[in-house]
Amino acid sequence: MRLENRRIRCDHLKIIPRLQLGTRTVSPFQISLPKCIQAHLSGVRPMASLINFPFSGKNQTGSRTSAFRIAARLFSIVAVSTLFIETVLMFAFKWLSPISIVVENFLDGAILTLLLSPILYLFLFRPLYTNISLIQESQENLQQQRDRLEHEVQLRTTELTRAKDIVDDALKETDDLYQNAPCGYHSLDKDGIIVRINKTELSWLGYTKDEVVGKMKWRNTITSASLHVFQNNFPNFMKHGFVHDLEYEMIRKDGTIFHGLLNATAVYDDSGNFLMSRSTVFDITQRKLTEAMLRESEARLKEMFENLSSAVAVYQASPNGQDFTFITFNRAAERLEKMRREDLIGKNVLDVFPRIAEHGLLDIFRRVWKSGVAEHFPISMYQDGRISRWCENYVYKLPNGEIASIYDDATKEKQDEEQMHHLAYHDVLTGLPNRILIFDRLRRALLKAKRDGSKSALMFLDLDKFKLINDTLGHDMGDMILRETAKRLRDCIRESDTVARIGGDEFVVLLPTINAELDAMRVAEKIRHAVHQPFELAGHSLHISSSIGIAAYPSHGNEEKQLVKNADIAMYYAKKTGGNNVKIYQPDYSE
Repeated sequence: MRLENRRIRCDHLKIIPRLQLGTRTVSPFQISLPKCIQAHLSGVRPMASLINFPFSGKNQTGSRTSAFRIAARLFSIVAVSTLFIETVLMFAFKWLSPISIVVENFLDGAILTLLLSPILYLFLFRPLYTNISLIQESQENLQQQRDRLEHEVQLRTTELTRAKDIVDDALKETDDLYQNAPCGYHSLDKDGIIVRINKTELSWLGYTKDEVVGKMKWRNTITSASLHVFQNNFPNFMKHGFVHDLEYEMIRKDGTIFHGLLNATAVYDDSGNFLMSRSTVFDITQRKLTEAMLRESEARLKEMFENLSSAVAVYQASPNGQDFTFITFNRAAERLEKMRREDLIGKNVLDVFPRIAEHGLLDIFRRVWKSGVAEHFPISMYQDGRISRWCENYVYKLPNGEIASIYDDATKEKQDEEQMHHLAYHDVLTGLPNRILIFDRLRRALLKAKRDGSKSALMFLDLDKFKLINDTLGHDMGDMILRETAKRLRDCIRESDTVARIGGDEFVVLLPTINAELDAMRVAEKIRHAVHQPFELAGHSLHISSSIGIAAYPSHGNEEKQLVKNADIAMYYAKKTGGNNVKIYQPDYSE
C-alpha cells in the first residue's frame, strides 16, 4: 500500500492563542481548512472575523510559543495514531488472503476514517465548536454591553438635555428678574459710565438701552443738587465698596424729576482694582410726596394744637403707668393755668395739680393708660390752694403711649347751667321755689311719710288786699311787697321746710315732717303774724294781711292732688271769713 495515499496533510491546521472573553479564558482555533470544509463554516467566519487578536511585544511572543506547542502536540498525536493504524492495517492485510487493490484501498480509507474520526472530533471539531459558541456568546455579551451603554448614554443625554433646559430656564428667569424687577439695577465703571442697566430703570428714565449703555454717565441722569452728593460719595464708594440709602433727584429724558434711593456694592478684580458697581435704585417719589404731606399735616396739626380753644396737656407715663409727667402744653392751657409751658414741661402732674388724685382725674389717667380706651370725665369741681374751677376732661391714649388730656374751664358754663336750673324751678321775682319744685318736693315728702308712717302738712297762703296796693302804688311796689313777704316767710320756717310762690300773691308752705296738726297751726300763726307787720318800702308804710289754709297728711288726704285741693279750700274759707286768719281743713268746708 502506498503511504502517500493515506497521509493526512496536517499543515492545514493552525493553533491560535487563548482569548480573554469577559471573565472566561478560552482557546479558540483559527484553522485553515480545505475549501470543502471552509464552505461549511462560511457562516461562522464573519462572526469570528469580528474578534481581533492583537499580539505585540512580549505577550505576542508568549502567545505564539503556546500556539506552537499546541500545534506540535496535535500533530504528534495525529501522526502517531496514523502510523499505528497504518502499521496494523499493513500487517492485517498481509496475513489476510489477497484482495483486490480497490477493496484494499476502500477498506484502508474506511478503517482509517473510522479510527481517526474520534481523534479529529476530540482534538479538532469539538474545541472548534466550543470556541465558536464562546465567540457567539461573547458577541452577544458585547452587544448587550453596547446596548446598555447606548441606553445609559441616551439616559445621560436626556438628563443633560433636561439639566440644560433647567439652566436655560433659570438663566431666563434670572434675566427676567433683573430686567423687570420692581427696582432699578445698573452698574457704573470707574469713570461713572453706565455699563449695565435694567429695563425698569430705563423705563423710569425714558431712554433706550442703546442710548445709555457705554455712552451715558450717571451724572447726566441726576440734577445739579444731587450731583454734589454723587461727587462726594463715588470716590469713597470705589475705595470702601458700599454706599447705603443715598437719595438722588433723577432727570427723565423729558426733563421731569423723580426721586430715587440708591444702594450699591463694588466689584473688584483679583488685584483689588475697582471694576464696576452693583447698584439698586428704588423710586421713592411717592414716599417723598407723602413725607411732604406729612410735614404739612404736622404743621397744620401743630397750628391747630396751639390755637385750640380747649386746653391740651400731653403727659409721659412712668413704666408702671402710675405717674405722669408733662411733655407739652398748648396756648389755651397756658392761659387757663396762668403758667408758661417751659415752667411745666418735665414736672409731675401731682406737683402742678396736688389735688388731682382726690379729684379722681389721676385714676382716669391710669385706667386709660392701661386699657387704651378713652374716657370722658364729666364736669366736676377742682380746687386747691392755687385754683378753684369747674372742669370737663377728655382723656386719650396716643399711639406712642402718651396720655393726652383735653379740658375746658366749665365754671361759667356750670354757673349758667345752675342758673337755668334755678330759673326752671324757682320764682324769678322772689327766688322761692316755683310750682314745679314745690309739688315735686310734696310728692317726695308724701312717699317718705308713707314709708316712715310720719305726718306732713301743706299750707296755702294768699295776701289780703294786695291787688289794691298793686293797682294804686304800681307793680314795682307790688313786687317789693312780694319779695319782702317771701323773706318773712323763709324766716318763719325750718331749713327742712319749703316755701314757694305759685303765682300772683299766692304762696305755698310745705312742712314735710310734723308731730301733730297743732305744729302746723303754730307755724301758720307765726307766718300770719310776720306778714301782718308793717312794710316800710320806698317811703311808704304799708299794712297787709294773709289768709292761710292747712291740709295735713294723712288726716286730710293720702294723695298729692287731694292735699292741694283741701289746703286751697281751707285758704278760701279763711279769706271768706274776713281774712287775716288760719283755717285747718274740715270736711264741711267742701259743702
